[in-house]
Amino acid sequence: DGSTTGLDAQLIADWEAMGGKAFVAKLAGQFIQDAIQCVEQLEIGLRTDNPSLLREAAHGLKGMANNMGLPALAFVASQLEEKGKNRETNAVARLIQDAQREL
Repeated sequence: DGSTTGLDAQLIADWEAMGGKAFVAKLAGQFIQDAIQCVEQLEIGLRTDNPSLLREAAHGLKGMANNMGLPALAFVASQLEEKGKNRETNAVARLIQDAQREL
């Protein structure tokens, strides 16, 4: 429901056990890079009134957030994805700002 924020400590511990701190750092770095790209695509989708782009970028961000154990970001991305599916652009700017804050 988006009420949980922050990284999942157990998930990070599991990653450290699998590959060490360097592995965790690499995963986090790649996530940040990819998430920033998704947010940029969300902004383009909003500026160009492109609900399909909004939906695709939000879907990607939602998956990445779930994989990284970031439920609050996944929740916001899910809301953005629904806006894109329903071709609604109202409140999208606020949701994009919410996603940026979660990053």
